[in-house]
Amino acid sequence: MKKTFAIITLSALSACLWAIETPPPIEPPETFNVPGLAFDEEPQSSPPNPTAKHFFDGKSFKRDVFSVDATGVDCSAVMLVNNAKFEVGKIRVLKLGEITSKPAGNTIGLNAALSVGSGSKMLVDSGEIRTNAVGANAVSVWGGDSQAMVKNLAIKTESNLSRALFADDGGLLEAEDVIIETRGENSAALEAIGGTVSVANVTAKTMGQSSPVICSAGRVAIVKSILSSFGAEAVLIEGPSTVEINDSDLFARKNCGVLICQRIAGGPQNGAAVFSMSGGTLASEAKSIFCVTNAACTINLDNVNIRFRSSSDIVAPQGEMDSPIDNNDFSKIVLVNARQEDLGTPDNNGGHVILNAVNQNLPGVIFADQVSSVELNLKSSKFAGTVNGNVIVTLDENSSWTLTDDANLSAIRGSINNVVTNGHQIFYTAPQPQPQSQAQP
Repeated sequence: MKKTFAIITLSALSACLWAIETPPPIEPPETFNVPGLAFDEEPQSSPPNPTAKHFFDGKSFKRDVFSVDATGVDCSAVMLVNNAKFEVGKIRVLKLGEITSKPAGNTIGLNAALSVGSGSKMLVDSGEIRTNAVGANAVSVWGGDSQAMVKNLAIKTESNLSRALFADDGGLLEAEDVIIETRGENSAALEAIGGTVSVANVTAKTMGQSSPVICSAGRVAIVKSILSSFGAEAVLIEGPSTVEINDSDLFARKNCGVLICQRIAGGPQNGAAVFSMSGGTLASEAKSIFCVTNAACTINLDNVNIRFRSSSDIVAPQGEMDSPIDNNDFSKIVLVNARQEDLGTPDNNGGHVILNAVNQNLPGVIFADQVSSVELNLKSSKFAGTVNGNVIVTLDENSSWTLTDDANLSAIRGSINNVVTNGHQIFYTAPQPQPQSQAQP
């Protein structure tokens, strides 16, 4: 049995509605890249015993100034375990020497410059940290009740799989007034896997392939920061995780602005990810802002400046930009790209998105393929663009939608008279209430 669709064509003087058998074909936007896992080896049944140049087991340590070089394989510069306490006014750390068990770099903080685990506490007030070895995180906090606070730091990691700030398995890592640069592959600036990373006044730049500036399979919270990714998406969210960004600027050069997916076992049924951003700028030099596959998510936007161009001198350093994308050329930009990719179970691996926009100006195309869905909820917001696929658009009385092309969607709800078609048509699954008048632009 064929589905029946309806078509709306609004003009200044009339509105008409009729049933048709076949809507226009849906043309998907460009695909996006889903990076592989940083490592595919299984955790060892007997991982290497954690070692460190300075190893604190249940002890307290306090100094005004502290300097350490560590060059050994699987050897951290400083490691705290069993409720140890470490407080330093000014620190300098150089970490060389690679890791032999990459999973242990997560679970027991192996080979990090600063490693804080099993209920220990660390406070660093200023200084610098540099690592140049595979699997050498700058600061790694792991295990429940483990906490670290770092301030006024300059952090640079130069090799692969070397994050700047990393929290795992219930660890809490807080940072203020920190400058970060990572240059290797799979080297996020801020990453949480079952832990929490919370930062304020941070300037971070990632350069390597598959190195988002934010990677969350836990919780990441950001306030008043400038974050730029030049080799990957700006944000990667894995499964039912959370990213909260306030009054910050976020830039991505490659792939998309925010990628939400489930790369390990499971899919949308595992629970919804949440991306929330209030204020600031979200800019992508790639053609998509949000890409979602094999996952469910809620995206909350409140007064965010969304830019599909490379001319922002706020978030992208001058001289490191390609030619700009015209922010008014809606055919070249995608706001939401929800689709199945090579993850999960075929036909059950789409992207499912609830996008709540408050006080927003939203440009571009929203797309959902046959196994995906998007719900766009506009509150005191303006959407200038079109939609294609399994999409529901809801407008409150203070919102509007100005079409830039024909639209093909599942339903349109709420104040549908606030739709300005500009001579374009809206196709959706019938039945549908008939609008009464054309909204003024």
